[in-house]
Amino acid sequence: MLAPSLFQLFKSTTENHWASSQYQLKAVYGYQPQPNSTWLPGLTTQQIHEFELQVQATFPNDFKCYLSHLNGIDLPEINVYGFSGEPHVRRTQAYSYPRDMTLIKEMMSYISEDYDEIIEELTEQGSLPVGSAVKFIPLYGHRYLACTPNLNESNIYSIVGSDAILFANSIEDYMQMFITNLK
Repeated sequence: MLAPSLFQLFKSTTENHWASSQYQLKAVYGYQPQPNSTWLPGLTTQQIHEFELQVQATFPNDFKCYLSHLNGIDLPEINVYGFSGEPHVRRTQAYSYPRDMTLIKEMMSYISEDYDEIIEELTEQGSLPVGSAVKFIPLYGHRYLACTPNLNESNIYSIVGSDAILFANSIEDYMQMFITNLK
């Protein structure tokens, strides 16, 4: 089980960064949290169970712990198109249940279109056990948590179309990556 101190460090590190950040409007392309974004409160055990029922998956233990502490952020991120001159777009990237259930299901439907190719790609890379029954749950943008029968695994994958790679070996690694990059 993940230590509560890790969630406190992750939350304070990200929120402190967002409180002091400004948009990178020129050279950067991609979604950025809005200044002063904050994490939404975690879910109850009952809400986590309802979420599992909605997406027809059993969540890994680490993800349940994550959801009990953090449940998306309060403001949609802004997609900045750098020097292109295109207008900025706002869209939720850090998904929250139940607020973003329609978007969560939409992101899951994208996976279903290329599911066989994704499974084949990840199996060939050795990041997914052969024959695994996997349900991909969107976590942030095009980052998906893999729900498998092994409730002690919480691998996170970056998936766009049928292009898929292992992004983090666990929820803990995922959070540590943010903490390290924002310090």
